[in-house]
Amino acid sequence: MKNTTMRKLAGIAAIVTLASCMMAPMGMTAFAVAADTSDITISGAVTGSEYVGYKLMTLTQNGTSFSYTINSKYSEILQAAADVDSDDAVLEYLESDDVDIRAFADAVYMGILADGTIESDEVLSATEATTVEQGYYLVVETKTGNSDPDDTYSLAMLDTAGDDNVTITTKESTPTLFKKIKDKNDTENTTSDWQDSADHDIGDSIDFQLTGTVSSKYDDYKEYYYAFHDTLSPGLTFNNDVQVYVGGVEITEGFEVVTSTTDGCTFEVVFEDLKDIDSVTATSKIVVEYSATLNENAEIGSTGNPNVADLEYNVNPYFTDANNDGKDDTTGEEEETGYTPEDKVIAFTYKVEVNKTDGTNALDGATFTLEKNVNGTWTALELVEADNGSTFTFTGLDDGDYRLTETEAPQNYNKLTDPIEFTVSAEHDVEEANPQLTALTGDTFTGNVTTGILSTEIVNESGSKLPSTGGIGTTLFYVIGGTMAAGAGVYLISKKRMNKED
Repeated sequence: MKNTTMRKLAGIAAIVTLASCMMAPMGMTAFAVAADTSDITISGAVTGSEYVGYKLMTLTQNGTSFSYTINSKYSEILQAAADVDSDDAVLEYLESDDVDIRAFADAVYMGILADGTIESDEVLSATEATTVEQGYYLVVETKTGNSDPDDTYSLAMLDTAGDDNVTITTKESTPTLFKKIKDKNDTENTTSDWQDSADHDIGDSIDFQLTGTVSSKYDDYKEYYYAFHDTLSPGLTFNNDVQVYVGGVEITEGFEVVTSTTDGCTFEVVFEDLKDIDSVTATSKIVVEYSATLNENAEIGSTGNPNVADLEYNVNPYFTDANNDGKDDTTGEEEETGYTPEDKVIAFTYKVEVNKTDGTNALDGATFTLEKNVNGTWTALELVEADNGSTFTFTGLDDGDYRLTETEAPQNYNKLTDPIEFTVSAEHDVEEANPQLTALTGDTFTGNVTTGILSTEIVNESGSKLPSTGGIGTTLFYVIGGTMAAGAGVYLISKKRMNKED
């Protein structure tokens, strides 16, 4: 028999990798001494997972050689899977160069499920070696690990002939999810790439993106339930403007946006069966984009306003639900799904705080205007006064250039002559699983990363200021003084003339 044929017959089916296993010829005698039993070890099995073995063929020893015989209880199923009408034809099919061992394994297992009466021949331990009679087995994971969201159902064709010890290494293939946010600097009119954190003004519409992948074994699935779950914090209001893309091309059908959820998330993007979308392949990325508005409930400072998401997906390649009742058409069992780990992004926002004093004590009665440079235009922001009347706060700001103007001073105090211009600068992690606010500055303002407050003290001086040199008052003084001096000179000259005449 050709080596390529031997590899096919010992090949991998589904998502388990076969190790240390050689496939003997199935319709011929193999010149090797076969042991009566083999120890099967499942490497990488998740705690709580369960495996069984269906012994499709038995080994018959003839002196120093052995041959395969199909187990009668699987005969019809194997013939149907190979689309032949005899056991000998099944063996010939498996020896052929064009056999698709993966498709054959799937068909055999679906036939076993459809029969509904066939029990497995072996129960395999997920934690230690299991001793079995040598033969040709279909090994199936019948229960996924309870503690691992990445565990998916596994299936393998396994030949134990001639090997005392055989190891199967599980190889999971599960989707991934990445969540991102965009940042914008209003002063510079620039927008960032997709990243893990941003800062924004209250009232800003913020762009978010979810990117999901599918199992690399996507083609093996009969149906593929797929759902994004997104949870916004109270400081973010969902704008219900979801757009979905596959391979960069927007799609408008095949999914549903659900806002009345049962798990506490804000909304879901649900694909009851991703297989209905022809453009999706095992290498596809499904992208969801939407926006949310930073609202008046936004958290100021390092706590920020987080947004988390995860992805729910089918873990059973053999699940089919033509009746749409959530149960498998063949087994009647409910659909099993897994979840990716949550991914988080955060929107930060800040507060400017102005404390009015006379240099020692707080002063009431002032009025301020704060403006932000928005793409070259100064735009007034809302003022919020504190209860004590001497502290003025502007809440929900992001980075950028600002201008603070005192429009009214306390009674008997002098108003600031020139506005105070300053730049708010912040640093936050842009590529981290748990992004943090790391720095907050504002020129003459003191920034506090934890509270998100940039504070300053503005001092007013009391009393009326006399005009200084160069002021109009001084000019008038000079004019009046000069006039008086000129008048005195005329008086003296006139007096001298009068004296001479006398």
